[in-house]
Amino acid sequence: MESKLESLRKLNVLAGTLHLMSFILILSNDASLPVQATFLTDAPGRGS
Repeated sequence: MESKLESLRKLNVLAGTLHLMSFILILSNDASLPVQATFLTDAPGRGS
């Protein structure tokens, strides 16, 4: 049982490290997604 926990702990550290590296790469990228917002200008059902 102890060896299973040890191997699971190593796998968890490896997965956490990979997630951290991918998060850092995403944050360092200058690409951005376009955001378009639309708002109601009149009461619902009364617009043209």
